[in-house]
Amino acid sequence: TNSATAEGPCPCLSLTIWLDQRLAPRHSLRRWTYPTYEAIALDSSQLQPRQFEFHRSQPCVAVGTCDGKVALLNWEENKVVCSVSHSKKDDGVMGLCWLQKHSSYVLGLSNTGWPVLFHTHHETKLKQEHRYRQLKDTNSIHCNMNDTCFVASGMSRNMFVTDLYTGDPVRFFENAHQGHINVCKFAHHMPHILLSCSLDTTVKLWDLRVRGSRAVLSWRTDKPNVTVCFSPNDDKFLVSGIDNHVVQHELAARVPISSSSSSSSSSSS
Repeated sequence: TNSATAEGPCPCLSLTIWLDQRLAPRHSLRRWTYPTYEAIALDSSQLQPRQFEFHRSQPCVAVGTCDGKVALLNWEENKVVCSVSHSKKDDGVMGLCWLQKHSSYVLGLSNTGWPVLFHTHHETKLKQEHRYRQLKDTNSIHCNMNDTCFVASGMSRNMFVTDLYTGDPVRFFENAHQGHINVCKFAHHMPHILLSCSLDTTVKLWDLRVRGSRAVLSWRTDKPNVTVCFSPNDDKFLVSGIDNHVVQHELAARVPISSSSSSSSSSSS
């Protein structure tokens, strides 16, 4: 994870690597030897990391910096491979997302809402391919499963869905929540389905095929929400909020099936 201090962002990243895992003997199931982990500080001294996103198949991390750059970091060789300017020096890169089908492309979103598409050449070079129109008050970005559009949200109640190839608006959800929409995520297998989570203590499910600006489903949580994601087969989703509040919901049942907090609730609206 990346971290920050009172003086500013910490100029390093840490990578947790799984080292060992041993299961207990069958006659003593209550005694487990848990996996051991080691945190290795990656060589990012030349960066000021703000956001990062691991590549799904390569030993590569896309890093967004506080001074407006996107860098590629090889975590096996522990070195920064290359970097390129995303925006102005004082416009930090807040959102990153590797495309799903075209995995040599990565989207970056700056603090002032400028989405940029980058192309990586054999994980050694970065080139800016396209700069999209500004989406004000956004700092989170995610692409759908067939790389046709992306959604952006952030420090407002609105969500922007944009065509990845043309840059044209696909959908604009105005006042989708009653608070800031911290994160939106598309489903893994349905290009038209996405989730949004907000500080207004709600999570909403949207279908781009449905006209209007009303969510298909809605859940209320006990705490303001920070992030959300679908399970690998899209039948559940996990939402986390402040004060270590983590709840997993089953979409069909619309009830929480597990929680890390002592009290959690789910209700439809």
